[in-house]
Amino acid sequence: MEAIRNYFSSLGEIGDDPDRIVKTLWGIGVNSTNRLSAMINLTAFSGPETFWRVFNQCWSDCDDTWDLQEDLLNTFWHFYYGDSSPHDFMSPEAKEFFSKLPDRITVYRGCDRSRAHATSWTTDLEIAKSFASGHRGIRLPDPVVMTAKVWKRDVITLIQDREESEVIIHPGSLRYLREVKVLGSQFAE
Repeated sequence: MEAIRNYFSSLGEIGDDPDRIVKTLWGIGVNSTNRLSAMINLTAFSGPETFWRVFNQCWSDCDDTWDLQEDLLNTFWHFYYGDSSPHDFMSPEAKEFFSKLPDRITVYRGCDRSRAHATSWTTDLEIAKSFASGHRGIRLPDPVVMTAKVWKRDVITLIQDREESEVIIHPGSLRYLREVKVLGSQFAE
């Protein structure tokens, strides 16, 4: 982390330029496991438009974000209110997908059992199964697939760049949270 701080210090003022922030998030010393922390720090004094553009572009390249859930939720709160909505900065594909969602959405999360109450969910059960089975080489000690209902109005943003139908929500908006039944090593609804 010290190397990242030194690198950021050497950059000088990044300001409110989303392109420069995104470029920095793929710079020296930044990888998928520390990208979220760097993103939160680099956007801390930016405006909502900059934060949401950077978040929507970089979120799917962040791994192992569990320890930053509280920081992430505080950051969402900081940038959520204002003249614009996070939905304004979703990709065209995400906006189209979002427009077709029903008012009440079924979401899924593949994760370790201890990490079910989190911000990142999907509308695709198969994607959740892949995360529970060790997505991107990350093995889980106690894998589970969870499902819940969430109101469309409670969706903070939606990410479509990896075709994961990812829905970002506040964990407090989850309703009817339950585990998807496990059959052998397979998950079934």
